[in-house]
Amino acid sequence: MSLKICKILIMKIEKQVCTLEQAKELFELQIDAAPFFMWHIGGVTGEWIIIDTVHSNITTQDFPAFTSAELGMMLLVEDDLHFTQTHYNEHFGEWQTLVLRRPKDEDVVAFDNIYTGEGDTESESKCDALIWMLKNGITSKGNILESLQG
Repeated sequence: MSLKICKILIMKIEKQVCTLEQAKELFELQIDAAPFFMWHIGGVTGEWIIIDTVHSNITTQDFPAFTSAELGMMLLVEDDLHFTQTHYNEHFGEWQTLVLRRPKDEDVVAFDNIYTGEGDTESESKCDALIWMLKNGITSKGNILESLQG
Protein backbone atom coordinates (compact mmCIF):
# COMPACT_ATOMS: atom_id res chain seq x y z
CA MET A 1 0.00 0.00 0.00
CA SER A 2 1.41 3.38 -0.95
CA LEU A 3 0.50 6.67 0.58
CA LYS A 4 -0.11 9.76 -1.47
CA ILE A 5 1.22 12.95 -0.03
CA CYS A 6 -0.86 16.00 -0.76
CA LYS A 7 0.84 19.34 -0.76
CA ILE A 8 -1.54 22.01 0.44
CA LEU A 9 -0.86 25.46 -0.86
CA ILE A 10 -1.96 28.19 1.47
CA MET A 11 -2.14 31.76 0.24
CA LYS A 12 -0.61 34.25 2.63
CA ILE A 13 -3.09 36.73 4.05
CA GLU A 14 -0.98 39.60 2.65
CA LYS A 15 -1.99 38.39 -0.84
CA GLN A 16 -5.70 38.46 0.09
CA VAL A 17 -6.01 42.05 1.34
CA CYS A 18 -5.29 45.55 0.08
CA THR A 19 -1.78 46.89 0.57
CA LEU A 20 -0.84 49.02 3.57
CA GLU A 21 -0.44 52.06 1.29
CA GLN A 22 -3.94 51.50 -0.14
CA ALA A 23 -5.35 51.02 3.37
CA LYS A 24 -3.87 54.36 4.42
CA GLU A 25 -5.33 56.05 1.34
CA LEU A 26 -8.81 54.62 2.01
CA PHE A 27 -8.49 55.82 5.61
CA GLU A 28 -7.65 59.33 4.33
CA LEU A 29 -10.75 59.12 2.12
CA GLN A 30 -12.72 58.38 5.34
CA ILE A 31 -13.62 54.80 4.45
CA ASP A 32 -13.88 53.54 8.00
CA ALA A 33 -15.97 50.42 7.54
CA ALA A 34 -15.17 47.58 9.91
CA PRO A 35 -13.10 44.97 8.03
CA PHE A 36 -12.23 41.49 9.27
CA PHE A 37 -8.48 42.24 9.13
CA MET A 38 -6.34 45.24 10.08
CA TRP A 39 -2.80 46.38 9.32
CA HIS A 40 -1.10 46.66 12.74
CA ILE A 41 2.41 47.58 13.90
CA GLY A 42 3.43 44.31 15.46
CA GLY A 43 5.14 43.39 18.67
CA VAL A 44 8.87 43.43 19.15
CA THR A 45 9.87 43.93 15.50
CA GLY A 46 7.74 47.00 14.90
CA GLU A 47 6.85 45.72 11.41
CA TRP A 48 3.41 45.99 9.90
CA ILE A 49 1.47 42.74 10.22
CA ILE A 50 -2.11 41.73 9.54
CA ILE A 51 -4.33 40.84 12.49
CA ASP A 52 -7.95 39.78 12.67
CA THR A 53 -10.40 42.10 14.37
CA VAL A 54 -12.17 39.35 16.34
CA HIS A 55 -9.25 38.09 18.42
CA SER A 56 -7.03 41.18 18.58
CA ASN A 57 -6.97 44.56 20.28
CA ILE A 58 -7.40 47.25 17.64
CA THR A 59 -5.67 50.58 18.14
CA THR A 60 -6.12 54.00 16.55
CA GLN A 61 -2.85 53.42 14.68
CA ASP A 62 -4.25 50.42 12.76
CA PHE A 63 -5.52 50.60 9.20
CA PRO A 64 -8.24 48.46 7.56
CA ALA A 65 -6.89 45.54 5.51
CA PHE A 66 -9.92 44.91 3.30
CA THR A 67 -10.21 41.49 1.67
CA SER A 68 -11.04 40.88 -1.97
CA ALA A 69 -14.60 39.93 -0.98
CA GLU A 70 -15.08 43.12 1.07
CA LEU A 71 -13.67 45.22 -1.77
CA GLY A 72 -15.98 43.46 -4.23
CA MET A 73 -18.97 44.51 -2.14
CA MET A 74 -17.66 48.09 -1.98
CA LEU A 75 -17.37 48.22 -5.78
CA LEU A 76 -21.14 47.84 -6.21
CA VAL A 77 -22.42 51.12 -7.66
CA GLU A 78 -25.92 52.51 -7.11
CA ASP A 79 -26.38 54.07 -10.54
CA ASP A 80 -27.32 52.27 -13.75
CA LEU A 81 -24.35 53.69 -15.69
CA HIS A 82 -21.30 52.11 -14.04
CA PHE A 83 -20.11 48.65 -13.09
CA THR A 84 -16.82 46.83 -12.53
CA GLN A 85 -15.28 43.62 -13.79
CA THR A 86 -12.19 41.93 -12.31
CA HIS A 87 -9.98 39.41 -14.08
CA TYR A 88 -6.40 38.19 -14.32
CA ASN A 89 -4.70 39.44 -17.50
CA GLU A 90 -2.17 36.79 -18.50
CA HIS A 91 -0.69 38.99 -21.23
CA PHE A 92 0.32 41.69 -18.72
CA GLY A 93 0.78 39.28 -15.80
CA GLU A 94 -1.44 41.28 -13.45
CA TRP A 95 -4.90 41.54 -11.98
CA GLN A 96 -7.16 44.19 -13.50
CA THR A 97 -10.42 45.70 -12.32
CA LEU A 98 -12.18 47.54 -15.12
CA VAL A 99 -14.50 50.43 -14.32
CA LEU A 100 -17.01 50.38 -17.15
CA ARG A 101 -19.73 52.80 -18.25
CA ARG A 102 -22.83 51.65 -20.05
CA PRO A 103 -23.63 53.59 -23.22
CA LYS A 104 -26.51 56.05 -23.00
CA ASP A 105 -27.73 54.85 -26.39
CA GLU A 106 -29.59 51.58 -25.79
CA ASP A 107 -28.76 50.39 -29.32
CA VAL A 108 -25.02 50.43 -28.60
CA VAL A 109 -23.74 47.18 -27.10
CA ALA A 110 -20.13 48.16 -26.30
CA PHE A 111 -19.12 49.53 -22.92
CA ASP A 112 -16.60 52.32 -22.29
CA ASN A 113 -13.64 51.34 -20.12
CA ILE A 114 -13.08 54.54 -18.14
CA TYR A 115 -10.42 53.21 -15.75
CA THR A 116 -8.36 50.06 -15.16
CA GLY A 117 -7.31 49.27 -11.61
CA GLU A 118 -4.11 47.23 -11.64
CA GLY A 119 -2.28 45.10 -9.10
CA ASP A 120 -0.25 42.02 -8.33
CA THR A 121 -3.26 40.60 -6.47
CA GLU A 122 -7.01 40.67 -6.99
CA SER A 123 -7.44 42.77 -3.84
CA GLU A 124 -4.84 45.28 -4.99
CA SER A 125 -6.55 45.82 -8.36
CA LYS A 126 -10.00 46.13 -6.76
CA CYS A 127 -8.72 48.63 -4.21
CA ASP A 128 -6.96 50.65 -6.93
CA ALA A 129 -10.26 50.91 -8.84
CA LEU A 130 -12.22 51.74 -5.67
CA ILE A 131 -9.86 54.58 -4.74
CA TRP A 132 -10.16 55.99 -8.27
CA MET A 133 -13.97 55.72 -8.15
CA LEU A 134 -14.06 57.59 -4.82
CA LYS A 135 -11.78 60.35 -6.06
CA ASN A 136 -13.83 60.75 -9.25
CA GLY A 137 -17.29 60.77 -7.67
CA ILE A 138 -18.50 57.47 -9.13
CA THR A 139 -19.09 56.07 -5.65
CA SER A 140 -19.23 57.56 -2.17
CA LYS A 141 -18.61 56.63 1.45
CA GLY A 142 -22.36 56.31 1.98
CA ASN A 143 -22.72 53.97 -1.00
CA ILE A 144 -19.81 51.83 0.23
CA LEU A 145 -21.14 51.53 3.77
CA GLU A 146 -24.61 50.66 2.44
CA SER A 147 -23.12 47.97 0.16
CA LEU A 148 -21.31 46.37 3.10
CA GLN A 149 -24.47 46.26 5.21
CA GLY A 150 -26.20 44.21 2.56
